[in-house]
Amino acid sequence: MAEDPHFATRIARARECQQEREMDHCIELADSATPENYNVKKLQIWARQWRASKLAPKRYGDKLDMTTRAETPQVTREDMIEMMRKSPSYLAQIEEMIADAKKPVAQQDTKSQET
Repeated sequence: MAEDPHFATRIARARECQQEREMDHCIELADSATPENYNVKKLQIWARQWRASKLAPKRYGDKLDMTTRAETPQVTREDMIEMMRKSPSYLAQIEEMIADAKKPVAQQDTKSQET
């Protein structure tokens, strides 16, 4: 890599893609969590986040450089609400999760046993 800048650039890009895939996998892990295995999923997600923060610190590290993100538009609360209104199924999922979270633990356990 030290002798071939083109190769070094390709390696760096491959590593970036690898970390992006790992972060996508975190979402898959979170989506597959159940009341029985959520601690295992949380640990798996944490391990991937930690690894990404070490291999791609500029993007996934604890200290993000917000000055390099000038191209990212600001999203307001109203923008988020409008996006959710355009996706009724997503909004319904969020409302169901909120309702489940507000239920006492005993009711949540019986619901997970039924499915």
